Amino acid sequence: MESRKHTRLLVLLLLLGAGTLDAAESARIYRYVDNNGQTAFNSFVPPEFAKNGYAILDQKGRVLQEIPRTRTREELASQTAEQEQQLLEEEARVAQKEADGVLLRVYRSPEDLEHKRDLGLAEFDTQIATLTARLEQLDTAMAELAQDSDELAEQLSEREDLETELLTITAKRENAAYGFEEDIKRLRYLQGAPKNTAAN
Repeated sequence: MESRKHTRLLVLLLLLGAGTLDAAESARIYRYVDNNGQTAFNSFVPPEFAKNGYAILDQKGRVLQEIPRTRTREELASQTAEQEQQLLEEEARVAQKEADGVLLRVYRSPEDLEHKRDLGLAEFDTQIATLTARLEQLDTAMAELAQDSDELAEQLSEREDLETELLTITAKRENAAYGFEEDIKRLRYLQGAPKNTAAN
């Protein structure tokens, strides 16, 4: 008998609680802007105005929640572009930090890096000189051959290959020289060393 009383009391309390929640829910006021730009108050937000955003108020006019307006496609695209730009900038910052760490670990001073630069560029210069000399030899040999000989055709093909290789090596040297100079400047900055104009 006693347990039945407890059960009835519990059900009654739950019903009262649900009624209180329903009353609180129905007491909400919605503030929104209509198509004429006028602020309106209602017990619900018409669907055509919900996209403009609205506020949920209590009976005393206090804002309980702000629902932002729906963003346009252009705004969403702009936001995505900004997020992508921020991501790229963060990736660049991380990559620069890693590159700086390598420079500081590998080289004691900018002079060490300049020495490596000189050795690396000298290797490119040797390759370029070898290819240039071979091209000159081919030009001399081809000048002595008949215009329609098979040997001339072979040497013309070899010359084209050598010219392509020479262009590739020359481009690699230029890229390497630029990279070294950038690294040297960066290392001087990181170590706080005075600038040096030495460069090849």
